[in-house]
This record gives sequence, C-alpha cells and structure tokens, in this order.
Amino acid sequence: MNNQQHTNQTKNCSSLQTESEVNTEEFIISSIGISSRDDSWYVIMYIDDSPVKFKVDTGAQCNVLPKQIFDKVVKMPNLQPGPRVTAYNRQPVRVVGQQQLGVLFNNVRVDLSCVVAENVNIPVLGLPSCKALNVIKLVDSLNIGTVRSALTE
Repeated sequence: MNNQQHTNQTKNCSSLQTESEVNTEEFIISSIGISSRDDSWYVIMYIDDSPVKFKVDTGAQCNVLPKQIFDKVVKMPNLQPGPRVTAYNRQPVRVVGQQQLGVLFNNVRVDLSCVVAENVNIPVLGLPSCKALNVIKLVDSLNIGTVRSALTE
C-alpha cells in the first residue's frame, strides 16, 4: 500500500463496540517523530487560543495531534472513534480518537479534523489540509533560468 491510498476496510472489534462506534477509515502518515535535521516546515495554528506548531507533512493523509498536547490545549474535548493510522514504517499508531477542532490559521477560523494519538511527538498537518489551507502549492511549470539561478546561490 503506498502513501496515496486511502482504504475503507472492515475493522475487527470487540463485542462491546457497536457498528456505529467503529470508524473503518485507514490513513498513512509519513512521520511521527522529531527529525534530527532542521529542514522541516512548520505552521502555527491556534487551538482554543493556544499556539500549536504543526509539522507540514505532505506524506501524511490526516492531521495528527499528540494526546498530551490535546489534553493541554483543547478546552472542550469531545473525542469520537478514530480511524486506523499507520506510520511510514508500517507500524500502527495508537489512536485515542478524533475531533473536529476550531482553529485559527492566518487570522481565519477553520474547522480542522485531528486524529488524537499516543506516542506521537509532534502535531502533523497532513496533505489534504495543507492543500485546503494553501500551505503548499503544486507548481507544474518552471522557468529553467530561474531554477538554475536559485540552485547556484
């Protein structure tokens, strides 16, 4: 399965969960740790008036918020069952739930769906949100002279 696939597969569950309580979505995220290199991109979003630094991760299919940050900044927690999330190394991520959060980004209030997970070190802003919020832009044509000039600087 590559990073671009989004599957809706049946999830095995205990007899205590009803079908409506099980979220069968599955997402892939490319990083859940802190890089030793300082070449990552970040954006600041405000959740309930608290600044949260999200890593821009175009390899992630969803937004992920570490549980310890969620517990610290979200004033009205209302976690719903979350999807299955797999890290780039195919290891499952321990999802606690998910929640729609009202966040402030570039002075605009937006709803951001976040998966809340344990054992995740940094908040991640996934590709769909990066595109929707115009954090990234696909450039499909380049001026060769400009590129050469930028590469030689």
